[in-house]
Amino acid sequence: MLMQTLGRDYVVWDKICSIEYVQPGRRWVYAHFRLDDATLDESGQVVARVRKTLYVRRKMHAPATRC
Repeated sequence: MLMQTLGRDYVVWDKICSIEYVQPGRRWVYAHFRLDDATLDESGQVVARVRKTLYVRRKMHAPATRC
């Protein structure tokens, strides 16, 4: 998602991810991710907290080559 937002000039890698389960999921659990400040599903219950560490940098463009 972040790659689509930043565009092709950036490299994005997943580095670290951790999940803290808050309560057992008794049915299917779905996650919806958004990159804005909108509140997600205010009526839903929290069943897990996820933390991700990303590596993000601008791509280094190769120098032009001569023909």
